[in-house]
Amino acid sequence: MVIFGGFFWLIRASRKSDEYQFLLGFCAPGVIWAIYAFIIGGSIAPAASLAFIPILIFLSAQGIHRRFMPVVGTIVVCLALFSSAFMLRQSGVMRGMWAAIASEMNVASRDMPATEGGGFLVAENADQASILAVYFKTRTQTSYPPVFVTESPAISSQFGLWPSYADFIDSDKIADEYFTEQKGENPFIGRNALFLGSELPQTIKGAFAEIRPLRQIQLPNGPQLTVFLCLDYQTLPL
Repeated sequence: MVIFGGFFWLIRASRKSDEYQFLLGFCAPGVIWAIYAFIIGGSIAPAASLAFIPILIFLSAQGIHRRFMPVVGTIVVCLALFSSAFMLRQSGVMRGMWAAIASEMNVASRDMPATEGGGFLVAENADQASILAVYFKTRTQTSYPPVFVTESPAISSQFGLWPSYADFIDSDKIADEYFTEQKGENPFIGRNALFLGSELPQTIKGAFAEIRPLRQIQLPNGPQLTVFLCLDYQTLPL
């Protein structure tokens, strides 16, 4: 609330003062980032750290004489540069961590038995799938994403709008002779997969004939991820 309240008053003050317009330019990206993170349910800590210090200086500068404002502006610039450098460093650490995870997934894929059509990758959530997709770009044009999320009827991310390994496509073949209402086939049936996650969800357990853990990945910030080998995809039972 301090951040949002201070940002609101900073907008009002910027209409009358060039110094506050300058300060607003430094605060706006962090505040907008924080609002976006709050809306999607993510952590606002990184964005808050980028916006809080300049806004705090603004709130405390209300009683400062105009001749001290250049000094305040210099401090704000230094703090903003420091915050930007810190965030860039954190971003580099995260890129390195996910590059290592992608490497572990690539090594684990060598233990995946070959099947017609090839194997596929599934991540625990949309964030993980999006990051891993950067390292597993497909070389050929396809409507499928490089990495899937676990199947779900809910549209909780952009993956809910994209083709999934659980989807049936139009075909004259009948997948089940006792279930003729389903016109089509699933090209992923019978294929093997790798699943990355902190735990094994029921949507994965119930969809494969056999599942076993392959590799443990310890993250720098504490949590542990597991790469599971999932054999013979059969779709979830109706």
